[in-house]
Amino acid sequence: MFLKSGLTCFEPLARRVAIRIQGAPGYRRLAKRLKPDFTISEADADERAVIFKGYEPAVADCITVYVARRQQAIVGSVHLVRHPPQEEFPLAGQWFYSLEVWPLWRRMGLGEALLRKVLDQAKAENAPALFCLVFADAPAALKLYHKLGFKRVVVPGFEEQLEDEQRLSGRRRVVLCKSLD
Repeated sequence: MFLKSGLTCFEPLARRVAIRIQGAPGYRRLAKRLKPDFTISEADADERAVIFKGYEPAVADCITVYVARRQQAIVGSVHLVRHPPQEEFPLAGQWFYSLEVWPLWRRMGLGEALLRKVLDQAKAENAPALFCLVFADAPAALKLYHKLGFKRVVVPGFEEQLEDEQRLSGRRRVVLCKSLD
């Protein structure tokens, strides 16, 4: 049941209703109190095969995927990526990408739990810092990242690429970093 919430034809309606309810005052407090049991672990081989379909094996080897599960269903995921130092590549170091919690399970602390798992792993690997790219117009993501100590940084040689991307797409991404020392 990878990447499915199990609601089938009712999913679009349920998603809209859930998003509306999740914005109500007090929802987060109530959701955390009533939160179903979730587990967070590294994705297994079958899940990785689905996630990395079409990727070169060498690329997939530098990525660890963590998934949040409720019973057997995956309800969220995040990627920890290790970029090797290269002169022409400004993203050297450890980065997390694709932090996602399925809409029906948002505002229950899963995003924070997934991110804490990545932070723990990066610290265990003695990474000096953890980086991420986030859209500047994503207030929920920015709020979570700032809560966990991420700060905006400028990566020399990368800002020009981000500005070009903004000209093409109309959206700006920024780099955030958390020191792990």
